[in-house]
Parts: sequence; C-alpha cells; structure tokens
Amino acid sequence: MPVRGGSFKKISRLWRQDICAETNAERQFLRNQKKVEQEKAQEEYESEISRGI
Repeated sequence: MPVRGGSFKKISRLWRQDICAETNAERQFLRNQKKVEQEKAQEEYESEISRGI
C-alpha cells in the first residue's frame, strides 16, 4: 500500500473515474434498450396495419 498522500489521491481519482464511466455506460445501455423496445413496438404496429389492409 502506498504511503505518500499523492498516491492515495491518485487511487481515489481513478476509482471515481471508474465509477463515473460505469454509470455512463449503464445509462447508455438503458437508452439503447429503450430505443430497441420503441423500434420493436413500431414494427409490430406497422405489421398489424399491413395485415389489416
């Protein structure tokens, strides 16, 4: 374990960056999932309309 305070600051900063990156990745994943679900619903709706014609 590093003894100097600067090393602890660096580790803490890297740890915060890692958490931030993970949070951003999770948000992006959820946005993509929502987009996929909307596209799927739209395709199903269009399919129903084309079958009705």
